[in-house]
Amino acid sequence: MKRILPCLLLALILPLSVRGETVPQLFDAGVSEYRQGNFDRSAGIFLDLVEKYDVVSPDVLANLGSAEFAAGRAGDAMLHLMMAARLDPDGRAGQTAAVNLDRIRSLLNERQEGRSGSAYVFGGYTDPWMALFSWLPPQAALIAFLACWASFFVSLAVRRMLRPESARTLAAIALALTVATGFMAYATSRISGYRTGVVLTESTPLMTSIASTEPSATLPEGLEFRVMERRGAWVRIRLSSGLTGWIPESEAGIP
Repeated sequence: MKRILPCLLLALILPLSVRGETVPQLFDAGVSEYRQGNFDRSAGIFLDLVEKYDVVSPDVLANLGSAEFAAGRAGDAMLHLMMAARLDPDGRAGQTAAVNLDRIRSLLNERQEGRSGSAYVFGGYTDPWMALFSWLPPQAALIAFLACWASFFVSLAVRRMLRPESARTLAAIALALTVATGFMAYATSRISGYRTGVVLTESTPLMTSIASTEPSATLPEGLEFRVMERRGAWVRIRLSSGLTGWIPESEAGIP
């Protein structure tokens, strides 16, 4: 594990909007323990800040994720780094968390190389919808659809002012653009509704159904998935490969 420590960045962002002097002191202590190589202690301190002091801060979460990965807990590390990146996507802590997530994914993929029967790729969840439309912001897609929809009705309103052939061509183009942008708006809305998570433990059983007695597969720690359904103590998930099944909720990290 020591050889991969330089790959992870500690956020080291001290300003926190918290109560009293205790929390900043604990934050400093967590950073100090990390620098000394006491990763379990460092992670424990940052986890106390989150759970006992109710500190909802991307700075703390980013540092917690780094310490947990250094301590050998890839699943927990990825969960907290995801939370930090979502809380502050454009800030320093969020960007540090996103960089660390990509580095952890690369390291986990390296570990899988050469393993017989390994078919898992460690990376953010993706499917055909995301592959085609994840680049497009949902709001931009909706605005484009509304603009094309309005232009279609404008083309119908002015058709009498144009020659029949020109009017039909203009209306057909406007209709085609409306359909295309409407489909894109639907796709981006669908993607924005995805909820994703990460496997927290090694050899997590994937069950075909809740009533199954034998797992259809075992999932490695750090594998990301899309949440399809939650029922009691179980979560139905879908992997990027298309494989679906149920895993115990206790072994699923869902930001």
